[in-house]
Amino acid sequence: MNVVGESVRKSHDIHSELNKATPAEIYPGSLLPGKFPVPLRFAILLVMLAVGMVLVIACANGPGLQLARFATLHVVLAGTLQRQT
Repeated sequence: MNVVGESVRKSHDIHSELNKATPAEIYPGSLLPGKFPVPLRFAILLVMLAVGMVLVIACANGPGLQLARFATLHVVLAGTLQRQT
């Protein structure tokens, strides 16, 4: 950890306030940082999963709507062209 702190400190001016040595704490990555009771962690994880699924459905719905719009427009334009000829 000292290596990272030293490289950050070297990137600042010698007389700068940011050049002082400061401690840093690193925690292992987690979806839920901190210590929560197990039932609460499970509930939060379920909510995150539900939100993720809603986002997946919404993102998949957009292209489907665009395809349906294009298909309708294609039929309308084809009918208009046939009437003109």
